Amino acid sequence: TNDVNFTATGGSTGNADVDIDGYLQLGGTTELDGALQADGAATFNSTATFNGTSTFNTDVDMTFAATENLAITSAVTTDVSVNPLDIRLTHNVTDATGVQYAAFIQNVDDAAVAAGTIEALLALENNDANESVANGILFTLGGGNVPDFTTGINFDAADFTTEIVLENGESISNQTDNQFNLNLGSAGQLLLT
Repeated sequence: TNDVNFTATGGSTGNADVDIDGYLQLGGTTELDGALQADGAATFNSTATFNGTSTFNTDVDMTFAATENLAITSAVTTDVSVNPLDIRLTHNVTDATGVQYAAFIQNVDDAAVAAGTIEALLALENNDANESVANGILFTLGGGNVPDFTTGINFDAADFTTEIVLENGESISNQTDNQFNLNLGSAGQLLLT
């Protein structure tokens, strides 16, 4: 039940079981050829690299500070179908009060006087000088139900100054009930083709 320190000597091997009920410190590279089960908390104070598939069977909570973030990098170099961020939500219940979103982003109230403004909760940018992105937002055909979506984009629950700003500055707003303001400006034209 006391602390055990192992220092790598460059070639030590063995097949015996080792039960440690205290602090374990490894001074060199450790190779684990079998499964590892940790029934207690595990803390990584340095970089952790996972080269295989990692499976999480419970909640995963990440807390970031200042410039820390979750960065996902994916490079498509062959003709394959891939979704770097792939979320699959299964719905098998009859809802009474529950609300489910496959992805939810919230600007949390910090209970302090505003010192600045968050520019956006979601930003899409094409930084490839050689090709355009076909669609900024795309609703695909699932084929499981008709219609696939009851409403494509819903602005109804929140309050806006302007709902949509178009490429050249014109906008579409609905700040008065039963009224659309196209905000064409004094020299604007409405073309129906």
